[in-house]
Amino acid sequence: MNKLVYLHELDSVRNTKEEIRLGQEAMYHEIVMNGNRVVLTYNQFTDSKAFLCAVKNDTQYKYILDLFKKGYIKLSNFVLKEFTIDEAGSPVVNEIDIYTPSQYFQHALEKNIQKQQRFIFSGIELDDSETVLMEIMCKALKYSNTSVFDQYTPSTQAEKEKVEELKKYTRLLLAISVEDLAYNPIDREKQLTLAGLLKEILDATWEAASFGDSAFAELFSKSVGVLKEIQNTLTPQQINARSNWLKELYQCDAVPEVELASAIVHLAYNYVVEDSIANVAKHYDETAGMTALLQDFAHRIVVFWEEHTQLGLHELHNPKNAATGAEFQMLLKWTNLPDWETAVRVTSNKNTLADTTDKIYEKDYDTDKKVWRRKIWLTVLLQIAIAFGYIFLIHIFNEVTGGIQNLVAYAVGLIGLDWHPALSVVINLLIYTVLLGVFSSYVSKKLGLPDILESMDDISHGFTDAKNIRTARKYTSYVWKKETNVDGE
Repeated sequence: MNKLVYLHELDSVRNTKEEIRLGQEAMYHEIVMNGNRVVLTYNQFTDSKAFLCAVKNDTQYKYILDLFKKGYIKLSNFVLKEFTIDEAGSPVVNEIDIYTPSQYFQHALEKNIQKQQRFIFSGIELDDSETVLMEIMCKALKYSNTSVFDQYTPSTQAEKEKVEELKKYTRLLLAISVEDLAYNPIDREKQLTLAGLLKEILDATWEAASFGDSAFAELFSKSVGVLKEIQNTLTPQQINARSNWLKELYQCDAVPEVELASAIVHLAYNYVVEDSIANVAKHYDETAGMTALLQDFAHRIVVFWEEHTQLGLHELHNPKNAATGAEFQMLLKWTNLPDWETAVRVTSNKNTLADTTDKIYEKDYDTDKKVWRRKIWLTVLLQIAIAFGYIFLIHIFNEVTGGIQNLVAYAVGLIGLDWHPALSVVINLLIYTVLLGVFSSYVSKKLGLPDILESMDDISHGFTDAKNIRTARKYTSYVWKKETNVDGE
């Protein structure tokens, strides 16, 4: 498919154990099973535990970096807007184009150090009071040298581990910052805001048919009433921040209409973020205007609510239930994390589909999925076939070189080098090894195949990838299978 996809599952507020697992599976499914590229916001990159779960895993870290380098995971560049007051007391908006994670972090760290603004990097567990570590990290990013962390002397084992995590994360920031394919361009034309979208949702006419469930429609109507009350209390400076809406909701009792109101805010926020990303494939036709977005919203809010009430996936009213500390450390060692090494292999250049300009996720979904999966299965089978082909050629080589070895043994006897049996064995082995190396290199070069050692590894990799691909099918990406969306019908 090769579409650019924004995943709601990687939202930074989705940080319970189940949501972290779901986010990992969603990202893996899009890249490995659908052949798509996943785009992250800088907020997700720094605070999404579903994403950071792979980055902080020592085994998977390097594979995530490889996917950034290949453009299968991207960061969405954006315009950072900062509001200040000038000398005359008038509000001023400063705009800064953010192009790399190194730039983004340096700016945020400097604001924290200077106490001009408070940033909380929850994903990397760096508290805004840890000024010394911030200064060291800022210097490491500025001079592209992580050895400056060695200047810091941790006082506890936990602090030592934190410094090592920061050092590793800084290496990731620096490595991605120089990769052209790791970025998505800034979209300067989008006008959708959280306040604007929530107003459209709250003012729209919703009926049971909108959701396909009269009981849900009644509950939704109550949630709209809750949100309208909050809407009337927020100032123009507050109304576009999701945190302000949630702060008000968290003060209410955890009744169903309040929980659904939280779900509405979360979903609206993700629609706004998705709309701000250039070239992203949406689940609705944006050329059809707000009507199409609200239709998709009506479908997706039902799915989200069912995940919450029936599967217990989302924690909507108690953010303190997030997986932190020991629980998150346990997830880093979770043996059922997706195998991102498989993702690196199946997204090799020979598998890449032609770039698409499709802006609707569901367009040609089934057809593209079949094409992509056919490609990756053929690649896996070809790897295994090449490896077994080498085994067959080695068998032929052994038959051919048997006579050569006999001649070598005869020559060794003639010149008197067979005075010790071990010497004859060593000479034969050396000659056989040289001939086998020449033979395999010739075959590899002429046929454009991997060498014999790589092919032997491919047998193991092929079976591992086949198992991982089949396992990945257990997760299903969000797809709105409306007739006008799937396969362009």
